[in-house]
Amino acid sequence: DWGAVDVNIGGGESKSILPVPGHVHQLQLLPGAQLRLDGKPVLLSQLASMLERDARVIVQPQAGVPLQDMISVIDPLKAAGVSLTLGRATP
Repeated sequence: DWGAVDVNIGGGESKSILPVPGHVHQLQLLPGAQLRLDGKPVLLSQLASMLERDARVIVQPQAGVPLQDMISVIDPLKAAGVSLTLGRATP
């Protein structure tokens, strides 16, 4: 049930720091089902294997990314056991 995923919502103006035990990664979701992990292109099929189990991933969907595309990314991340934060994409 993807609706049960624990996602922290962070805004661009938020200056608070979340305490996390592992690495923090930035995942940009771009139109056309393109992904960038820490600024580098990555395939969805490779994404989970590139992350540490205790990692936090800041998911940043760009304007125009369909909700279903975002869910298709969140599901394998949830299954991999990483923590998720939904962040605002940089313009």
